[in-house]
Amino acid sequence: MRRILIAVALVGLSACVSTSKSTTPPGAVITPPSASGISTAGGADSPQAAVDGFLAAVKRQDLQGMSMIWGTEKGLARDQMSRDELEKRLVIMQCSLNHESWKIVPGLDGTTRLNEQDFRVELQLKNLKEQTMVTAVKGVSGRWYVSNADITKLNSFCR
Repeated sequence: MRRILIAVALVGLSACVSTSKSTTPPGAVITPPSASGISTAGGADSPQAAVDGFLAAVKRQDLQGMSMIWGTEKGLARDQMSRDELEKRLVIMQCSLNHESWKIVPGLDGTTRLNEQDFRVELQLKNLKEQTMVTAVKGVSGRWYVSNADITKLNSFCR
């Protein structure tokens, strides 16, 4: 009788556990939006604040924080794709944009278009230093989102 009760308890417990797989890398930090300094509405007040907030979340390996700033003119990317797809893309960006420090290179901004602005960003990781373009776009409710980061030159950062 005791074995039957234990078996029933284990079956009940396993039924409560989700079987979905997460692509969240080991060591990644998932911070609730309110704790990360990012508005729960997502996005940022300005294009530079979006880039700074996104890169700060990358540095912390905070996929939740990244997802609160990554988007399009339609709003947050996480509202436009499946969670699995979102996590895969965020992990790739987090790995490629991994850095110890960053700065926006003054005077070398990309083009500024209506509701969109490019920033040339210099990332540094140990003895590696590389510049890339990060694009911020104005979305719904006037919030700014990082819509693109050129990761093609940053393969050596992803280790």
